[in-house]
Amino acid sequence: MFRSVLVALVACAAALADPPAGRVLLFNGKDLTGLKPWLKSSKTADPRQVFRVTDGVLHVTGDDFGYLATEKAYRDYRVSLEYK
Repeated sequence: MFRSVLVALVACAAALADPPAGRVLLFNGKDLTGLKPWLKSSKTADPRQVFRVTDGVLHVTGDDFGYLATEKAYRDYRVSLEYK
């Protein structure tokens, strides 16, 4: 099984309070619930808050090399995201 690797998500997911049947929202627009960071320097901890949520938007500072991964495993999926 593959783990979903997320680089950036935008608050549009928060606008969908009730996702259509079968759709799983990976970002709630409030915090990183359901996601876990991995950083090259600290592995699973994010002491410098490289990944943070402000005003419903996920910000990635770029202070370290890493990614966000889902806590659950998914397969046969399509990921939609917006980034700036």
